[in-house]
Amino acid sequence: MFFNFFPFVYYVVGRGEQYFVLRLSPAAAAQLWDPQTGEVLNLCSSNPFPPSVAAAVAAAAAAATPQQQQQQQQLLLQQLQLWNEELDVLAALRNANAETKTLQQQLAAVLPAAEAFAASQHRSLQELQQQQQQQQWLVETDADEQQGGDAAVKQVLLSG
Repeated sequence: MFFNFFPFVYYVVGRGEQYFVLRLSPAAAAQLWDPQTGEVLNLCSSNPFPPSVAAAVAAAAAAATPQQQQQQQQLLLQQLQLWNEELDVLAALRNANAETKTLQQQLAAVLPAAEAFAASQHRSLQELQQQQQQQQWLVETDADEQQGGDAAVKQVLLSG
């Protein structure tokens, strides 16, 4: 929606509850205003007009024919559409950043529990390994004692 074609153009961008008012001047200066927060973001054109050119543009616009004004308005509409698309991308990035922050907070909240669980599992694994080593030692000791007993029996039988 447009109001007051010159000296400023106002355009509302956004959807639902989140929207911005984009104000354009003939000097290619643009400003985004968030009416909900009062926050203002100044945008710069990649090739801003010097003040003398801006004055010439304003004078030319005032003297322009209705067809020329319509062409200028169409060009501004195209630029505003591009900015609207950029704002949609920025809003998506803001949402993605918010989701990332939420996930990071959730991970930070469960990390101590995960670390405690991992430490507990590590201790359990170490205890299990110690038990297996003790059992292996007992089996080997038992085998050694049995071999020693067998040798003693043979010796007794041979000497007797």
